[in-house]
Amino acid sequence: MTAEAPPVPPDLHRVSGGLLDPKQVLASLPDAVRKVDPRVMFRNPVMFVVEVGSLLTTYSAIRTPSVFAWVITVWLWLTVVFANLAEAVAEGRGKAQADTLRRTKTDTVARRVVGAWAPGATDVAEEEVPATALRLGDFVVVEAGQVIRATVTWSRAWPRGRRRSPVSRLRDPGVRW
Repeated sequence: MTAEAPPVPPDLHRVSGGLLDPKQVLASLPDAVRKVDPRVMFRNPVMFVVEVGSLLTTYSAIRTPSVFAWVITVWLWLTVVFANLAEAVAEGRGKAQADTLRRTKTDTVARRVVGAWAPGATDVAEEEVPATALRLGDFVVVEAGQVIRATVTWSRAWPRGRRRSPVSRLRDPGVRW
C-alpha cells in the first residue's frame, strides 16, 4: 500500500528574484547606461573619481598595453557600470513601490461601522466605502490579511480576529494588517 502525495497547487504569486530579477535588470539597463555620463556622475563624487580613474587607466592601457593595465581598466569599468546598474534598479523599485502605494490609496475599500459603536458591541452594521472617504472619528472593521490605511488608532479586538478602529490622521496610503 503506497500513499500518494496530494497534487501541489501552482504558485500564483511567485516571489521576485531580488537584485538578479532579469525583468527588473533589463528595465533598469538604459538608466544605468545614461548614468555613465560624466555630468550625471559629477553628482556622486566617489563614482565620479572612479570613472575618471577608469578613463585614465584606459588611456594608459592603450598607450602602454600590459595585462595588469587592462585588468585594472576592466575592473574599474565594471565597478562603474554595476554601481550605476544597482542605483538604477533601486530607483526603479522605489518608483514601483510609490506607484503601488498610490494605487492602494485609491483602490482600498474600508468597512465603516454605521451608527454609534460602543465598547463590547459585537453586532453592528457595516458599509463598504473607499478609504479616501474615511474621516476622523470613523470606526472601521479590519480582518486579518486586509489592507488598511496606516495611520489609525487601534481600539479593541473583536471576536474571530477582527478589530475595530477609530480613524485618526489619514496620511499613509496602506499597511497590511
